[in-house]
Amino acid sequence: SHLQVHTEGANTGQEKMLMEERAVMGRKYGVTTRDNLPNKDDVGEEEKLEYISSTAAGGTNDFMKLRSDSVDSCDSGIGDCDQEVDPETGLEVISLDEVSYHCTMEDGWMVIYDKVYDVTEYLERGSHPGGEDVMMEYLGYDATMAFRGVGHSKGALRMLEKYVVGILPMDERLNFRPDF
Repeated sequence: SHLQVHTEGANTGQEKMLMEERAVMGRKYGVTTRDNLPNKDDVGEEEKLEYISSTAAGGTNDFMKLRSDSVDSCDSGIGDCDQEVDPETGLEVISLDEVSYHCTMEDGWMVIYDKVYDVTEYLERGSHPGGEDVMMEYLGYDATMAFRGVGHSKGALRMLEKYVVGILPMDERLNFRPDF
C-alpha cells in the first residue's frame, strides 16, 4: 500500500469538521473529547492538520487527523488538560451530549436537577426500590422530570450526592429545584 502524509496549518472549517469527527470516533473508542481537544496543548505548541492518503486494494482513502508536536499534549493522554469547572459548584461541566454516551448498565450516567450522576455502581448493586429497569430507561438522559414526577424524597437526592460527576453547562440546564 502507498501512504502520503501532508502536514500544514488547519483552517477553521477543517478544524471544526475534524473536532466533530474526533468527538464521535474518540467516544467510540473510549476517549472523551475532554481528553483530546484541539489547541489545548499543555506546552503551547500548535497542533497541525495531517492529510493522509492511502492507496490499498485498488482504492483511494483520504482522511484527516490533528497531530500535536508534543508528547505532553491533551491528545496524547499524557499531561493535565484544563477542564471547564462550574464556578458556583466547583463541579466539572459536562454536556448532555457527553452524558448521552454513558447509557449502559456498565457505564450509566443520568442528569437530575442539572447535576450529572454516574449511577453505574448503584445499578450494579440493584438498590433502586423501583427496580433497575425504571432507571435504565433514563441512562444517558436528563431524568429530572421523571424523578420529580415520582416524588422522590430528600433522602433519595442526598443518596445521589456520592455519585455526582459534574453539572450541565448553563445553557443546557432546566433550573428546576426540588419541591421539598
